[in-house]
Amino acid sequence: MSAAREYLVFLAGQPLEDKPLLSRIITSAFFLSHDIRRDVVLRLVYPEFRVRVSLLGARLRHVHVDEQSLSGVLRRAERAARGALQRAVSPHPGVLVEPVTRPVVSSECLLVDARAPWLSRELVDCNYSCFVISAGSSPENAPSLRRVRVTAFPKPADTTLVVLNIELDRICG
Repeated sequence: MSAAREYLVFLAGQPLEDKPLLSRIITSAFFLSHDIRRDVVLRLVYPEFRVRVSLLGARLRHVHVDEQSLSGVLRRAERAARGALQRAVSPHPGVLVEPVTRPVVSSECLLVDARAPWLSRELVDCNYSCFVISAGSSPENAPSLRRVRVTAFPKPADTTLVVLNIELDRICG
């Protein structure tokens, strides 16, 4: 199964060990009332550490909604990220920790911005949509990305993900 939704959250200035924040972001991106969203890929980008933690919904296993459970997964990812990464490693099923040289994203991605035009059906490809959420920094090529608004006022990354999932569910069915 390929990803229909890809979320890139840029977390400059956020410590790798901020488990409450990361747990809320992961919960907001993946969890439904009865299962997880298998068609979602969440990439947590730490530009100052030159690392990206990717969670692949189609391959995620043994992940539960509570912070205690998620903190074990995050601890393993943090340990891998702090090591001398030469290549991608998988500290848990469905979790990849990868080195990144430059924080650049695909031009197909939409940058979430509270001053941009509202998210609409014209801007969304329901087969594959990529969204960049800035929580402290943006990708190097942010000025060239198309922008989209999902909330009336700036919100934390986890709240933005919840609203974005609701809007995409409404638009894409």
